[in-house]
Amino acid sequence: MDTSEHTIETERLILRFWKEEDLADFNEYTKVEGVGEMAGWFHHENLDKSREILNLFIESKSDFALVLKETGKVIGSFEFHESKWIPDSIYSNLKYTTLGFVLAKSYWGHSLMPEAVNTVIKYLFDNTEIEAIAISHFKHNEQSKRVIEKARFMYVMDGTHMSRMGTEFEDKKYILLKNDFNKFMKEATAKL
Repeated sequence: MDTSEHTIETERLILRFWKEEDLADFNEYTKVEGVGEMAGWFHHENLDKSREILNLFIESKSDFALVLKETGKVIGSFEFHESKWIPDSIYSNLKYTTLGFVLAKSYWGHSLMPEAVNTVIKYLFDNTEIEAIAISHFKHNEQSKRVIEKARFMYVMDGTHMSRMGTEFEDKKYILLKNDFNKFMKEATAKL
């Protein structure tokens, strides 16, 4: 998905295309030890590293800045990319995307990421040709596991992932099919 052409809003968040002016906010949360490591990359040791990655986000057009509406501050990122395991699975015939996300450590535990993930799922299924959404988390990342489970993704398999840190991690892979999501939404609406 070309993130430069979309903006998604939730109750408390705006997911929008990155801007060069986001550098200070981006560096603020990416330099915190433990944030990047939960997602498979080293925390940023300096502003130059954050600038390099921010420029990649802008060039690739596959990442959103996660902005807190109340303050206008960028507090995380949301990524769309291809999966390496989908082509080798029973889901290979589907149009899909894979989600990845990072949230500033000071905002963990405020239910912001489930809010963002659920809104993005609905947006993708309602406004694009996407038929499936894949997602994964490192086996030790309990926070991401909870977000994924709250969003009703179906566990598919254990696997491994070569991180940007050059380390292989055990991970868990999930998928959410558009048909399953639509069925859930119909049932939820019928209960109202």
